[in-house]
Amino acid sequence: MEKNRQNYRMRDWQQSLLPSFRSRTLPTTPIDEVAMNKGIRYFNFPIYLLRGFLVNSRQVLDNICDYCLYEHTLKFDDNDNDEDEAIVQRMKLAMKFYNIKLADPIASFERGQKLYATLPVSCPYAGLNLRIYWDYYDNQKTDFEKACLLTFLAIKSILGNKRYCKITNKFIVSRMEGKPKVSNNISPAVQKFAKEYQLNKIKNELELNWHLVSYGKAVRGFYVSFDLTLDDLAYIAEMNREKYRSLKLKNEKKLAAQKARERIKNEQRISRPI
Repeated sequence: MEKNRQNYRMRDWQQSLLPSFRSRTLPTTPIDEVAMNKGIRYFNFPIYLLRGFLVNSRQVLDNICDYCLYEHTLKFDDNDNDEDEAIVQRMKLAMKFYNIKLADPIASFERGQKLYATLPVSCPYAGLNLRIYWDYYDNQKTDFEKACLLTFLAIKSILGNKRYCKITNKFIVSRMEGKPKVSNNISPAVQKFAKEYQLNKIKNELELNWHLVSYGKAVRGFYVSFDLTLDDLAYIAEMNREKYRSLKLKNEKKLAAQKARERIKNEQRISRPI
């Protein structure tokens, strides 16, 4: 069973490694270098597929691959042809695009089709480059390493196309759970990493090795980016903080003026002769 699963997805160059493939450690590069590699393919998928990653990461990665391959086949003109031969041809094109070989492309197509049909239409997406995907698929990872990837994808899904944004720990944890909005319904596996100490440890790892930049002193949230420098992000955060403080001061003065007018009216009413 494990052997079949291990051989389920193989890139061209992996074919030559058999039968020693299972015991070989695949080459890797630092995550920050990977993030700068513009020529690598990405799996883009709904964050709902991240559910259960800390419990069974291999199954979640299989689902992501099946989903993305199926979604890619929808780009072809004959995507409504359900004959096996037509499906295999479309899957071959999808596999070529992602440089993947499957033992059973039709089975993968059917699993991807089922996932595509059952997931909500409107859902945030996350992007996972294939170098990181295969690193996590082929190599044993600790729970902390898995949590780092999950947090990375959660933050990326929140950022979307924005260069930066302000987020909270609660929002990150909800996205780690595969939920689009902030939720209190968090699984024990994710809850294990939801404490501030654990999240700070993960964020520190992402800043050191995953190209994340974060800044924030307030308990209500912090700023994140994968594009800006720390200086630029700090500047934006402090500018927004000053704008918030100025707006708050303006509203406080407005409220004070209203109270003063009400007080004057009341005093005039009391002092008016009967």
